[in-house]
Amino acid sequence: MGDEGALGADRVIAVANKAAGRTVVRALRTLPSGTADVAPAGSSAAALTGPAKTRETACEGYRRALAAE
Repeated sequence: MGDEGALGADRVIAVANKAAGRTVVRALRTLPSGTADVAPAGSSAAALTGPAKTRETACEGYRRALAAE
């Protein structure tokens, strides 16, 4: 990271710590671009995680807990 990046990181750290009211961030690690896995274009997060869980598709233990209320 060059000098400009280090100065930007210092500001981000200062703002984060000020917002938290204490030191919670000490350093930032900037990853090179292109390193994160990205979902294919046109897909949604829901499609990647599977169908939504509902009371009808919940496990038996969850249904027993609801019935006990």
